[in-house]
Amino acid sequence: MEYKLTKKRHLLIVLSSFGISILGCAVLPIYCFYNNYSEAQSILNFSFIFLLIIITPTLILHLNYYFASRKLSVFIDYISEKISVNESGIESTYHFNDIKMILIVRAEARARKLPWSDYGYIKIGIPGRTPILITSLMANIQDVQFKNTSTIFEFFPLL
Repeated sequence: MEYKLTKKRHLLIVLSSFGISILGCAVLPIYCFYNNYSEAQSILNFSFIFLLIIITPTLILHLNYYFASRKLSVFIDYISEKISVNESGIESTYHFNDIKMILIVRAEARARKLPWSDYGYIKIGIPGRTPILITSLMANIQDVQFKNTSTIFEFFPLL
């Protein structure tokens, strides 16, 4: 199975993370302006500040994942038990026996209602190289299957 950053996956994450927040914060001010409420300006200011508070951490997390994933392609062959990594055109192949650590990092339960709840990554540790990262921009983290993994739940799963 190949995991890489695709436009479709990238768009799906952006819409699910940012779209709902922007839409949610836009509905109330539009409703107030439409009904000529006198507090419309203060509601608009509150919505804008709330939007910034919610969107800024998501944007930081998204950019962090994007720059880690943009030039990376990981192919996992479960039958021959090999991992092929293509990083900026340089390909390396590793056997499952070379793996020393597999760590799955996901958003914890209390962050499930926040825009960054879909973000997470898998860190594959192989001696002699920097860890291989499979981010949620490349694949649905639950779909990548490994034996002997450790899972960590973080409120804000920054790389």
